[in-house]
Amino acid sequence: MRNIIREGKTYQMSSLMQSGNADGMHTLNMDLIHLVQQGYISQDMAESYTNSKKELSQYF
Repeated sequence: MRNIIREGKTYQMSSLMQSGNADGMHTLNMDLIHLVQQGYISQDMAESYTNSKKELSQYF
């Protein structure tokens, strides 16, 4: 992760975090999906808080 930031390739951070899920990394959208699945928030609420509607829609 540090190398990505240092090299200015921050656009790769999301995919790195998704692939690092087994190591405890997760994205905002992964957490939003989890909250929707658990019934804590609605899909509409998740969409209002996401930083990437395109990425979030992949999970629905």
